[in-house]
Amino acid sequence: MQESGPNYYKYQPLLLAVCTLIGMYGGYKMRLPVTEVKNNSETQISNSQNTIQHLKDVFGYLDAHYPDSILYDETSDYLTYQLCLALDPFAEYIPVSKSKKWFDELNPSFNTIGLKSVKIDSKLIIHSILPNSDAAEKGLKAGYEILRINGTPVYQSDDIDSIAENTSGGEVKIDFKDFKNDDEKNLTLQIKSISNPSISLDFNENQQYFYIRLEKISQGTYREFMNKLEDYIQNQKIKNMILDLRGNGGGLLNEAADILNQLVAVRDAELFKTVNKNGRDKSYKSTGKPFFRLEKIVILIDQQTASSAEVIAGSLQDLKLAVLIGQETKGKATVLEPFKLAGGAQILIPTARIYLPSGRCFQKPYETFTGQPTEWLSIFSNAHSEKTFDSTAILPDIHIGKQLSLDEFDEYSELNTILEKIILKQLAFIQKEFLHDDQIISPKLEVFVSQILEKELAYKYSHLEKSKIQNIFQSIILEKTIGQSEAIRASLKTDPVFLKAVETIKKSFEF
Repeated sequence: MQESGPNYYKYQPLLLAVCTLIGMYGGYKMRLPVTEVKNNSETQISNSQNTIQHLKDVFGYLDAHYPDSILYDETSDYLTYQLCLALDPFAEYIPVSKSKKWFDELNPSFNTIGLKSVKIDSKLIIHSILPNSDAAEKGLKAGYEILRINGTPVYQSDDIDSIAENTSGGEVKIDFKDFKNDDEKNLTLQIKSISNPSISLDFNENQQYFYIRLEKISQGTYREFMNKLEDYIQNQKIKNMILDLRGNGGGLLNEAADILNQLVAVRDAELFKTVNKNGRDKSYKSTGKPFFRLEKIVILIDQQTASSAEVIAGSLQDLKLAVLIGQETKGKATVLEPFKLAGGAQILIPTARIYLPSGRCFQKPYETFTGQPTEWLSIFSNAHSEKTFDSTAILPDIHIGKQLSLDEFDEYSELNTILEKIILKQLAFIQKEFLHDDQIISPKLEVFVSQILEKELAYKYSHLEKSKIQNIFQSIILEKTIGQSEAIRASLKTDPVFLKAVETIKKSFEF
């Protein structure tokens, strides 16, 4: 009979993961100004080793004396999650259960039945339908109530895709109710690969300009973007572009570099560079061989424009190739890389800072991401910047709209979620009362919104701008009834940032 090892061995996978993280943390802590690193590098290494030994001792005592069993996987998840949470605003732990969903967001296509759902008053309601999915082709709509999946009630889940992933045979049977009546219906949906587009809307206006709404920068974004440029510039002979990066949280830096290369006609211009903790830099330079030439570029930005989206906007601003309109961006000039842990989980950690052609780093201090001084486990530093800046993000050339505080932004985000649920619950009534030929009947809607603020929200958000709340309400209604792309296009008609961009395109602007 084979002898079993000491009980302590049970902890080795957990300790290995924790020690790896502490080693990464020790390396991150060493990214201090150069003078401090020279004096304290040995101390930092010693502290890291002491921390690892400290954790080994803790688990050694637990193994020797703790009377109850420990859930090892849950403990590992908890410790890693808490470390990432406290390290800085960006580090992220991606457990095995969420890894597929996280990487799906970066892939140009993924397998799905095409439903997104949300829990409302113990009911599972369809939140949105993905274009080109089997759910879209078979006519399912936002607002329908899901009753059962493969004959099993779905009281405890709001993630239909995760249920579908564990279904054999490539198809899923769902029972549902149409929001217009209480009749139960059923459909069998096929799990199939659908595109995961980065561009949510594009159109041209009287051959004067074309508009592209870039939602994210993921694998395949460059190719998708280039297909649009080919159509508008080469085929339709339009030379002016409005690029909408509002709400774009960024993504893959190499895709951003490829896009920039097609917008910069000169050779060997530095587009941006990254600098790691040791001061080593990687410069991204233009080839000077774009396939298509543009005359005017206007870029729309807001407080949610971040990371590689900021790189595109900021680089073109520094190179005087684009006018930026909107609000100050998020200020996330940090390169994040995923590293695989034992068991299949991932840890996403900062590995470098990003610098634009002018030498500026647009990384905001960490406390600006929380609205208050926070005791992060890492120390924020822009020590490698070639120029002195006050750590601002990308500032627009033309500022339009109120810059929200973090508290205000959180309130509007919270209100958006609440209004979305209210609308989904009453979608049949709302469509009948406030929509005519896909147009919002504004006066009636204003009264309805006021009633909701009074009765359902108890005036909690009455201090926020009434017009902004109306716009949120209208955009959600349109998105749920006519689709995201058409809802965005409808909102542009009264969008002051977009209208200023059109005005700017029509003028001969100088930098």
